[in-house]
Amino acid sequence: MADIFRDPHFQARENLILVEHPIVGRVAMPGVVPKLSATPGTVRFPGPASIGEHNREVFEGLLALRREDMDELRSAEVI
Repeated sequence: MADIFRDPHFQARENLILVEHPIVGRVAMPGVVPKLSATPGTVRFPGPASIGEHNREVFEGLLALRREDMDELRSAEVI
C-alpha cells in the first residue's frame, strides 16, 4: 500500500487525494475515477463530521417533511 502512495503515476492521476476533515484533519481517500476532460469531477469533502449532520437538509429540504414530522420521527427514535 505504501508503494501506491509514492507511485508517480497514481500521484499524477490523483487516484489518491488528501482531503481536510473537520475533526480528524487530513484524510487520504480515493480520487474521482474516471477522469473526464469536460467534467473531471472533484471531491468537496470527505463526509459528514457527525452522524445525522445533514438530516434536516435531507428530510425537510429534499423530502419536504414538516418540522412536526421530524419531531415525531425523533420521538420514535427513527432518526
